[in-house]
Amino acid sequence: MKFRENEPTDVERRGADEEATLAAAITFRFFIYERDGIELGQIAELYETLPVSDEEKRRARVAADSVKAFLDSPLEIGVNGKTMSKRRLLYVFMYGGLAHANADKRDEYEKWTKSELAPIMQCLFEETVAVILRVVVSFQGMEYQNHPTS
Repeated sequence: MKFRENEPTDVERRGADEEATLAAAITFRFFIYERDGIELGQIAELYETLPVSDEEKRRARVAADSVKAFLDSPLEIGVNGKTMSKRRLLYVFMYGGLAHANADKRDEYEKWTKSELAPIMQCLFEETVAVILRVVVSFQGMEYQNHPTS
């Protein structure tokens, strides 16, 4: 496909449909919302109380801290000439339309999803979620010392 300057470009989105995206968002929010009790930082704190090795405790803390640093890092693109964090992107998608409809984020979510930037913003959101999910899955590989399979 050749891109031509000053001509519109068609973008075709492939992936989960709206229903699947909403279902995933409802479950995913548990890992980023502190009030639900299993936010990644809270999981790392829980590891401090478990009979796991100091190395596993360290790995849990590093994993949670890496997500925090990742979310606080800037997006690769500016929006309306402003730099925005990955956390802001995630929260606007999650709490402006997918998992909730908070008034302070809803307007921004509506603007993004109806603009020509919509496919890019959706892609950046999905990439952000994928990074966090890789960390969530990494907890599964950590070893509990008194686990029956140990």
